[in-house]
Amino acid sequence: MVKVHIGNKVKEVLRKERIPVAKLAEKIHLTRDAAYKMLKKETIPMDQLRKIGAITGHDFFQYYRDQSTVDDTPPPYGYATTNDVALVSAKVDLIMEKMVALQKSIEMLAAKQTRKKK
Repeated sequence: MVKVHIGNKVKEVLRKERIPVAKLAEKIHLTRDAAYKMLKKETIPMDQLRKIGAITGHDFFQYYRDQSTVDDTPPPYGYATTNDVALVSAKVDLIMEKMVALQKSIEMLAAKQTRKKK
């Protein structure tokens, strides 16, 4: 079994998709330096990998599945695979982050309007 250097795989996808590391870092709430350090590592935490997958539209978990002897092919009646669940979960996390940011913006605008009325 060949070990996967997932940091290198992420770098390849970023290069292919023309996504700067700084932009990725911003979207996953890391500093630019921390993102570069993460990409040098052979392993990346699953939650980060899910987020990166959602941002890039790439299934990074396939590299691990391809090496596994476990068959996670969905049954013919349509259950989602663990990867499907992981990708949806990452997208939900990103949507939740955007909702929090929007809520903060709404609160700031409301406060600004209140100050203008005074």
